[in-house]
Amino acid sequence: MVDVMADYYSYEVQYLEKYGYLPHKNSMALQSDAVITQAIQELQRIAGIPITGKMDGATRALLARKRCGLSDAELLHEHKHRYNMRKRKRYAYNGGKWDHHNITYRVVNVARSVQELGYVRREIYDAFNAWNGVSTIRLTETSDPSADIQISFERGHHGDAYPFDRPEVLAHAFPPFDHEMAGDIHLDDDERWAINPIDKHYREISIRSVAMHEVGHSLGLGHSNELQSIMYPYYQATSSLHDDDILAIQALYGSGDFKFTPKSIPPSPLVPSTPSLTTTPPPIKEVTPHVDDIPPDPCFSTIDAVTLIRQEIFMFHRSWFWRIHLDGTLSNGPRKINTFWTDLPTPIDGVFELNDHIYFFRGHKIYEYSGLNRVSTRNLTDLGISDDFDHIRLAYTWYYGNEQRYYIWAEEDYWKLDLNSMKIEVDYPRKIDLNWWKVPKNASAAFSWDKELFFFAAHDVYKFGSLKMSVIQDYPKSFAQVFPYCSAHAEALRTNKANKTFMKKSLPLLILILFLFNKLI
Repeated sequence: MVDVMADYYSYEVQYLEKYGYLPHKNSMALQSDAVITQAIQELQRIAGIPITGKMDGATRALLARKRCGLSDAELLHEHKHRYNMRKRKRYAYNGGKWDHHNITYRVVNVARSVQELGYVRREIYDAFNAWNGVSTIRLTETSDPSADIQISFERGHHGDAYPFDRPEVLAHAFPPFDHEMAGDIHLDDDERWAINPIDKHYREISIRSVAMHEVGHSLGLGHSNELQSIMYPYYQATSSLHDDDILAIQALYGSGDFKFTPKSIPPSPLVPSTPSLTTTPPPIKEVTPHVDDIPPDPCFSTIDAVTLIRQEIFMFHRSWFWRIHLDGTLSNGPRKINTFWTDLPTPIDGVFELNDHIYFFRGHKIYEYSGLNRVSTRNLTDLGISDDFDHIRLAYTWYYGNEQRYYIWAEEDYWKLDLNSMKIEVDYPRKIDLNWWKVPKNASAAFSWDKELFFFAAHDVYKFGSLKMSVIQDYPKSFAQVFPYCSAHAEALRTNKANKTFMKKSLPLLILILFLFNKLI
């Protein structure tokens, strides 16, 4: 298996290099521990999380957050020199501005997840209009191909030097320099874009919010460390500018007729940007981690997908996975899925291994990997599944006698895969209820373990009998009954609860004994 710690360390260093906290090197060995520690401190300071200099839980959660693909280098430069300034300046510039104030923009195409041009144009209009009227610039939509700013949805390598090949990157924009892409905005079309998204888990991304941020870059603004600013590097759904954004754009282009009285900003403490080891850092406003940034409990989490990979059980939950030995003990994790398969969209719907390749199902897409490297991306329709199905429910391997079979389920239908043609066999789909008795309708994952088939539904495990084609007696069972690591975990919880109960009941007696003892003395 892959050396997880080495993979983590490499990913973290690459992240610090990409966003301007470390100089780019050809080898990780060239980065000293002291330099990396300082870089982590700068990252934590700009992001507004506790400054520890370590890759702790909050910092790893930050690395997993969706963000803009542009560097934080300009903002980092501002912070390193901020102690020489009498006023706090949270924003930065990317070094350019437009030489005219009537700026035009054009929407080039639509997102795969939002096919209506009218909806996309409205979101983009609102994003640009948020910047209208607060300075001397005027932003106007046009259909002219020579518009100043071109907005398009792109995928992977798309003709510039900044391919969409990292899981956290949502978009990027070019500053108003003198080149053919000046001001252009690219949004990653592999993201799940939406109009007014209501998904609390950030699986859907607001076109308007991200476009507002990128328009700021197109106008010449850099990133801001003000948590409520639209120019904060990390994604947050918002529909309005912050005072910090208005101050920044007015400093670049002037205020014009706009009357603005910003809220008073307290002066910055005159301290170096990197505190010494004996200095207590100033208080930092903590960011509550998103629910998906908190590692799940392997014993009390629903399972999105599960499979056997190289003699280890891999379980997937939202953007996390963990590994289990064949004896049922925990091997490793939970870990972020994107620390292994860096360009795999999450959460996934199903997974199985076939001929040493791993096939991940998400939405209408199938992602094929050899080890950690993606080798192909296909659609469900490429297998022969009707385009009436935009996702699957689960996928698994099943041993019927000595024959190994591969199955794919939707909500009510299932298919069998022909391994020679890699297409669905004839006479499929078929109805699940007619052939897979007593499997719960909320089953979300399945896999074969020692040639036995298991289904997962909520927090229960169901063992399926091949002879009777039904869930066998004595099932379902809890995770603790099936996996030894959960049994030990449950016992520890019971012991801890018993100890707390004992202390709660014994405390009054102990107080009485101490009181009487003091009286005797």
